[in-house]
Amino acid sequence: MKPIKLTPRQWRIIREHMVKEYQATPSVLMLRSKMREVLGFTPREHTEYTDHPEFVNEAFGERPYSIDQNIMLDFYSESMRTMFLLKYTHLINDK
Repeated sequence: MKPIKLTPRQWRIIREHMVKEYQATPSVLMLRSKMREVLGFTPREHTEYTDHPEFVNEAFGERPYSIDQNIMLDFYSESMRTMFLLKYTHLINDK
């Protein structure tokens, strides 16, 4: 199943909403197993190195790259993924 890719800022905003929503049961956001059971996903940090072939340094044979830090939400159920998108798409698109 395809994960959802979020910027750290988008994840922070969504997480703030979840903290308010699950304030009666904070273990949902603290334990990965509970998060998977209740929310249907687990978050993970993902670092992506983007190569820039147009800026090849001929003398050293090196290419500069940029680093993108993202949060990936790995879902275990298509229905939970759909519910997440229905609930939080407006926050993801607001950037």
